Amino acid sequence: MSDAEIRYRVTAALIQADAPLPLSALVEAAAAPEAEVVFVLEQLEAALQVTSAVLSASPERLYCWAVVEEARLRRDASAARGAAARAVDRDVEPREPAPDAGATATSRAIAAGLTGPPSPARPDLHGEPARRFCAYVVEKYQPPRGKDLLAVLQCSVRRPFSSSPSHASMRRAISAATGFDPARDFERCPVHAVVLASYVGPVPYELETVYPANVRADGVKRMGPAEYDRARPLLVERLAAYLEAHGQQYRGAAAFAESRYGEIVAAAAERSGCEVVLLPRPEGPVLRRLGQSTPRKYWEKYWIQLFLQIRDWLEPDQQAAADQRLTALDAEWSL
Repeated sequence: MSDAEIRYRVTAALIQADAPLPLSALVEAAAAPEAEVVFVLEQLEAALQVTSAVLSASPERLYCWAVVEEARLRRDASAARGAAARAVDRDVEPREPAPDAGATATSRAIAAGLTGPPSPARPDLHGEPARRFCAYVVEKYQPPRGKDLLAVLQCSVRRPFSSSPSHASMRRAISAATGFDPARDFERCPVHAVVLASYVGPVPYELETVYPANVRADGVKRMGPAEYDRARPLLVERLAAYLEAHGQQYRGAAAFAESRYGEIVAAAAERSGCEVVLLPRPEGPVLRRLGQSTPRKYWEKYWIQLFLQIRDWLEPDQQAAADQRLTALDAEWSL
C-alpha cells in the first residue's frame, strides 16, 4: 500500500472521529503496518495538519485532526487557565508520585491540579514558576526506575515537545535502538528523554505537559545576544544540577543538541562532572535515505548518530535486534 493511500485512510478516520484516536485505532483504520502509519502521521504533524498529545484521561498518545483539536482547546482554555491561576495563587506544592506511577500519573501529581498556564504568555526563565519547576526536578523528583540511559534533547517550539517533527526523529532513533518509543512506550523504554527547555531548564518527558514546560516558546537559537548571555549561565546551572542529582542513575548519557544547545550541554556536563556524549558530530554518520524519502533537515539526517550511540550501550542480542529494526526502516547511511 502506498503512503498516499495510507494518508487518505488516516485522514478520513481522523476527520470523521468524534474524539482523538489512539495509534492502534489508526493502524486498524489504515489496514497498514504500524511503522508506515507512524511515518504518515509524522508527515501530517510536520505539515501542521495533525496534532497529538497524551491526555490526562489516557496514558496512550492520541491523534487528532488539527482543526478539531483547536476547537477542543478553545473550549477547554478558559477553564484550564482559571484552575491554573487558582493553583498558582495557592502556591501548590508538588507531590511525589507513587513508585510505579506512569507518565500521566506523574504529570498529574507534580501539577497538583495545575492543568495549564494562567496565561498563554511565554514562560520567564528567571520567573518563579520556572524556578519552582526546576527545584522540584532537582530536589524532589526521581527518574523512573528501569531507565538507565539518558538522552538530553534540545527543545522545540511546539508543545508538547514529543509532538514536534524534530523530536519525531529523535524518538525514532531511540525506538529503533531499543524497540520502545520514549513517549508512547514510556514505561518500557530504557532511555529517559530529558528536554533542555530554553525558558525552563531540564524537563523530563513525563513532565512535558506540566506548566510552565507546556507553554509554547521559541528556543535559545532565536534569543538576541544579550538575552542569551543572560540565559546561558542559568540553563547551564539548572542542567548541571539535574546531572549532579541524578547522573549516577544512568550508565550512559548522550545529548542530541547543536549550536547554542550544544554549548549549554557541554558546559553543564563539565560543571557536573557527568560524562555526556554530545551529538550530532559534523564528521559523524549521516542518514542518506529512509525508505523512499530523502532526509533534509539536520535532525532527519543526524538521528542515526543517536541510534548508533544507544546501540553501543546495549547487550549483543539487543544490538542484533536494533540492527534488524534499522534494516526494516530501509535506512541508508554513511560517513
